[in-house]
Amino acid sequence: EREILWGSGIITTQSITWAKTILDTLFYKGAENITANLGAIEHVCAMLADEIEKTRRRVNALEYVMIPQYQETIRYIVMKLDENERGNTTRLMKVKDMVLKDAGYGREPA
Repeated sequence: EREILWGSGIITTQSITWAKTILDTLFYKGAENITANLGAIEHVCAMLADEIEKTRRRVNALEYVMIPQYQETIRYIVMKLDENERGNTTRLMKVKDMVLKDAGYGREPA
């Protein structure tokens, strides 16, 4: 058995003979069915390629547009919540000082 170097692999004469036999069987026994089958396979491959392209676009839109927008919105909301919390803490401290002052425990303003 002879070996032939083909691309990145080695093809043996036995595998060539086997492939030739399969192709002969397919093409000489119902070539019209083969053409129909190949057409159907090509159509399915084209549909899959279209779906892959749509999915890739959706992923890119999510990755580069939607997710960064949501992250920015989250940062803004967290900043506002922190700001509100600081404001509430300041108000509570002022109320506490007023209550203590009215009760006679607080310090007098300078």
